[in-house]
Amino acid sequence: MFIPKKPYLLTFSCRADEERVTPYLDALAEVYTSCAMTFPMENPDAGTMLDLIDNASAAILFVSTHTENEALLRAALSHLLYTDTRLLVVYLDEVELPSGMQFQLSLCPEFFPNRHPSTASAVKTLTEAPYIKAAMTE
Repeated sequence: MFIPKKPYLLTFSCRADEERVTPYLDALAEVYTSCAMTFPMENPDAGTMLDLIDNASAAILFVSTHTENEALLRAALSHLLYTDTRLLVVYLDEVELPSGMQFQLSLCPEFFPNRHPSTASAVKTLTEAPYIKAAMTE
């Protein structure tokens, strides 16, 4: 896995959500240097994953009904929350997460794309999110 130069945006999503996440990832890649972690991963390299997480300027977690089933994603997220990296949580579905995961994410800003009139509107709002922009310019 290639580790980009800072500042870069790290995204976490589940492979099962690829179709729904692709418009966001494509738009974010046009604005920011970014790196995507998609779960499940084949042959994950723990050292590289930790380097990516430790050196990211900001991160976005795409949450869906598939998220809670990905143990490696939950472990990566737990590590991320111990860093100073800004995390924005994007809820693709209105989903109730397990209490431990919900507690971990409770202090992070949230974004709900399904509350926008269109995917294009949600994509534009996410790519212009001040929370992410600020992290990418620090």
